[in-house]
Parts: sequence; structure tokens; C-alpha cells
Amino acid sequence: MAYKLSKWDLSALYPGYESAELQSAFDMIEEQVTSFEGLRDKLKADMPEEQFLQAVKSSEETARVANKLYSFAGLSFSADTQDQQAQSLQNRVLQFLAEVENRTLYF
Repeated sequence: MAYKLSKWDLSALYPGYESAELQSAFDMIEEQVTSFEGLRDKLKADMPEEQFLQAVKSSEETARVANKLYSFAGLSFSADTQDQQAQSLQNRVLQFLAEVENRTLYF
């Protein structure tokens, strides 16, 4: 019996390259990072515990969305390395997340 390759269904992550959900992930990360940057001067030993805990939770949620975004881009590219949209998305995600990392390195 011959094995038939099936195409990966990545719609559990995002519906597609141009989906509102995918763009929303970029927007959410940007908003969180901008908000996070505002905390930089407040990160001190006497920072209220609740405020610090909220910053950690926001950081964790941002990381979760970033990982989902990275996974979708990487899996899309791995599924078809000749797909120009997948290549473009992977490059966009890698550049975007590198910028995010640089902006939040202090935490």
C-alpha cells in the first residue's frame, strides 16, 4: 500500500496568511511591548508586588502569542519551502520578534 502525503492543516493556529487573526497577533504583541516599555523605569525593588505580577503575566501572554506566531510561520514554510507567502511571513515574523526581543531585553 502506498503512503499518501497529506498537507498540514495549520488552521488551528491561524486561518491563513492574510487573516485578521494573524494580523491581530502582531498588533497584540506590539501593544503589549509598548506597554511593557512603559514599565522599564518602574522596575525597582520597591515596585508593588501586584504590578510586578501583572507585568510577568503580560510578558507570559505575549510570549505565548509570539510562540504561536513563530510556529505558524515556521510550519507554513516547512510545509512548502517554495511558497513565497510562507517565506515572506517567516521573514516578517523573525524580524518582528527580533525587534521585540531587543525592546524587552531589560526584563
